[in-house]
Amino acid sequence: MSALLVGVGVVLIVVGLADVFLTVLHYENPGFLAVRTYRYGWEIARRITAPLPRRLRGLMRSMTAPAMVVLNLTGWLGFQIVGFALVYEPASLTGTSPRRVTARRSGPRSTSARRR
Repeated sequence: MSALLVGVGVVLIVVGLADVFLTVLHYENPGFLAVRTYRYGWEIARRITAPLPRRLRGLMRSMTAPAMVVLNLTGWLGFQIVGFALVYEPASLTGTSPRRVTARRSGPRSTSARRR
């Protein structure tokens, strides 16, 4: 079960990072998740604002694009947070880590250690 959680976490991390890089660095085609977010966001905004008066409808629709940018950033951050949580969760349940690091004492050594 823990290998499945780690696998799902790695997939979420890779998908989130790939969408960030495709959206930010590839100007002709945005990422695969961002396109859907924008498309569904505009559809929802059009349906919600359709019965409003023309002036208010224009104002509300003009606020849709900034809201979608924030939603996209939140989604990307959410993919990373959930992905890394799934990767580290099995280790947190058992109390083990992939690489155990031990802290060294930084204070003065005892007198018996100095004599050697």
